[in-house]
Amino acid sequence: MGDQTKNLMIGMFVLVAFAIVIFMLMFLHPSVGDEGKKLRVRFSDIDKISIGTRVSFGGKPVGEVANIHELQEAIEERIGRDGHVYIYELELLVDSAVNVFNTDEISLRTSGLLGERSVEITPLPPKEGQKLEMVNDQIIYANESSSVEDTFKDLKAVTGKLDLALDAVSRALNAMEEENVWRNLGEAVQNLNDVTAALNQPEAITGTLQNLLDLTEKMDESWDTVDDMLESLVTASKSLADTTANAKDLTSDGKVIFAGIKEGKGTLGTLLMKDDLYLSVTSLLSKGEIIMNDINHYGLLFHLDKHWQRLRARRLNLLQTLCSPQEFRNYFNDEIDKISTSLSRVSMVLDETYCYPPCLMENEQYKKVFAELLRRFEATEEALKMYNQQVVECQVHQTELTPTCCGLCP
Repeated sequence: MGDQTKNLMIGMFVLVAFAIVIFMLMFLHPSVGDEGKKLRVRFSDIDKISIGTRVSFGGKPVGEVANIHELQEAIEERIGRDGHVYIYELELLVDSAVNVFNTDEISLRTSGLLGERSVEITPLPPKEGQKLEMVNDQIIYANESSSVEDTFKDLKAVTGKLDLALDAVSRALNAMEEENVWRNLGEAVQNLNDVTAALNQPEAITGTLQNLLDLTEKMDESWDTVDDMLESLVTASKSLADTTANAKDLTSDGKVIFAGIKEGKGTLGTLLMKDDLYLSVTSLLSKGEIIMNDINHYGLLFHLDKHWQRLRARRLNLLQTLCSPQEFRNYFNDEIDKISTSLSRVSMVLDETYCYPPCLMENEQYKKVFAELLRRFEATEEALKMYNQQVVECQVHQTELTPTCCGLCP
């Protein structure tokens, strides 16, 4: 067989292989079932959901989004359900073998290394007294998944409730100060310690019991002894009254102390009532940490190093992007999204490896995604510390009557 014939056969083989690959890419698609059943699901938010988005049942792909409709009536008249306005209706084509009941939960889910969005159907058992019914042509209302903004709103609400609780505690402490409870309680505890020390004498207790026995036997003969005991009881009552009076006087000093703490006087008052010291100390420590890291990486003459100069310019550019509340919010929303994506990647690697901590360091994919997660956290922490430094420095500049920077200070 000649060389020309061999080359011709090789060329034909390559052309056939290319034709097969092109056919597979254009005409073969991953199967998600026969798509014989249609579901109508309404959402109030379809962030990143489009036609062709995957539909999963218990984590297994069973269909896709076939169509998306906007409900103009719900948009214009604000027709609500369970506190939400459902303005989108999605048609889902799923496998005919999938049965969806009225107890199941439908929501949006983020999965995959790139944060792919999908529609998730989660099978759930019926609640007590609830009738289990299969869904065919009925409209299903999806459960809303929370976002980063909703998380910040919940955090703000919790902070408000915490402020109310602290106010209630402060009012209770003020009431106790006005009633001199602390001083009375201190003197009462001291008197109780004295009484306990006096009672902690077995011989004296035994003698007292013996005296009581003798007193009982000689009651008819020794009324004078009974009179002496009554006089002792009267004296003890007077002592108790004096103790109560002393306890009332005890809270006067406590009232002065708590008033000073409330006004922010003294070291304890400054630490409890003001945050300036904490922010300043945090800024100073972060500056020291940055300087030590620069010296460790670039030496004592780090300010002459070109790589350090480029790093410093990049830090200043980062601060310039945080000059307004909107930019601050957008930047850290992006950082939180990146951290969430990194967490999802780590979780997926852990689910795929089924490995315990001793063998995780042998997994190259785990080391890669976990290192990326740590870098995300370190970058966010560094940005927050730098922003705090800039705010503290702007406050110092304003005090010294020098121009402020970046508009961070009023």
